[in-house]
Amino acid sequence: FTRTSKGVVKDAAAARAQGADLVLVSMHWGYEYEGVNAQQKQVTAELMRSGQVDWIIGNHPHVVQPCDKVNGRYVTYSLGNFFSGQIAAIKPGTADGAFAAVTFERDAAGKWKQSMTFQPTYQNQTTRHVELASPTSNADSYRKTVRTMGLMGCDAKPAS
Repeated sequence: FTRTSKGVVKDAAAARAQGADLVLVSMHWGYEYEGVNAQQKQVTAELMRSGQVDWIIGNHPHVVQPCDKVNGRYVTYSLGNFFSGQIAAIKPGTADGAFAAVTFERDAAGKWKQSMTFQPTYQNQTTRHVELASPTSNADSYRKTVRTMGLMGCDAKPAS
């Protein structure tokens, strides 16, 4: 385990010991403006192998990174920018973002199952307002975000 993983697993186990049914972890990780890196993958593998973490929600790279599903649990490596003052012409992809919703349901055996939807967003570069992206509104941003989210085979679906 990396130093980071050990501390997170310890905290997640403590949360479960105090009665948490689910543990969601927010990770500040990755390199700005780049895709998923080896350290993110290593930490993900360690956290998900521990059985203590149910969803990893990543942030920091300022661009949308793929989502993944490891041992039946979601990892959203980076949901991009939701609010930012970055100028997309200088740093491509920084106007794109998403928010995600994971539904947790217990099966008959008491095991949690997950499903995820996500809503692509786009920061309008003129008004600086965050807008929803869809196949007909901010369509280029929508297509990039949907494509990126699925690069690792994640079964999350865009919100309808």
